[in-house]
Amino acid sequence: MTERRRSYKGLKIGGVLLVLVCVVVGVVVAVRNGGGGSDPRSGDEVGGGVMADDGEATKVVDDKRVEEKYEPAIKKEEVVQYEGNDPNKNDVITGAVTYAGVNGGELMVRVNIDQFLNGGECVMTIYDGGGAAVYEARAEVVDSAATSSCAGFNVPVGGIENGSYEVVIGVVSEGKKGEIRRTVEI
Repeated sequence: MTERRRSYKGLKIGGVLLVLVCVVVGVVVAVRNGGGGSDPRSGDEVGGGVMADDGEATKVVDDKRVEEKYEPAIKKEEVVQYEGNDPNKNDVITGAVTYAGVNGGELMVRVNIDQFLNGGECVMTIYDGGGAAVYEARAEVVDSAATSSCAGFNVPVGGIENGSYEVVIGVVSEGKKGEIRRTVEI
């Protein structure tokens, strides 16, 4: 039995040595070939050439350096930073009704305001098809990191007939005013 254990021990040591020899041979072959390939992070060739920002490329072909010109896909002078309009600089408050639907006997209306407002009030008025005001409710303006919203409106629809209505939310804050409109079905 002792001889049998020794033979397995010898096989384990031999296997580890074989793996180490393969790794060393692989590293030596890779180093002799100069690494080659490309760097996926930059798109530049590694080992076979070097690209510079000035439009020059140096390649090694048959152990000789060859200078080449290339045309960059996007020239630095042509890149323009896009800047949109800052809604906080608008004189009028803008936004959108993000949700309007009947749920559990209530019309739920949620409003997002494009500007950051520090306080204020939202007044929602629901108009019927003839333009008559059917319901009015008030909610405070709630601010978030870059925008604001109305605290939310939950309107009991028990006394309102089914049909199409126009919802108008007037928003007043810091001397600014705005209206946000949407048609809803009840």
